[in-house]
Amino acid sequence: MLWWMRNPENERWATRIVLPSGKNFFPDFVAGVAGRATPNAIALVEIKDDGETGRLQSDRNIDKIRVQHREYRNVFWTYRDNGDWVRARYAEGLHRIVPKDMFSLSEMLFLE
Repeated sequence: MLWWMRNPENERWATRIVLPSGKNFFPDFVAGVAGRATPNAIALVEIKDDGETGRLQSDRNIDKIRVQHREYRNVFWTYRDNGDWVRARYAEGLHRIVPKDMFSLSEMLFLE
């Protein structure tokens, strides 16, 4: 990790992704990751609750996890599952956000 910063919502300069609905999605963090093959080695990160309250599976989050930034590609999603930080993915057949694997900083290099 070279650097990171909080990505504020609704700031003119903040990094955003336009959802199919036309609403903006501002991932929580923007980070510089050494070796990442995107402009300025940038990765976008979204950190969610543990899903116990149901907010992880909201329709808005389902829409967000399915989009990618035109330059920085997929957003790295993570949340706590049984006390461990896991990387999240969208399961098309289940129409749910599910754990993909354990959180690993090195995975941020290879997001498509």
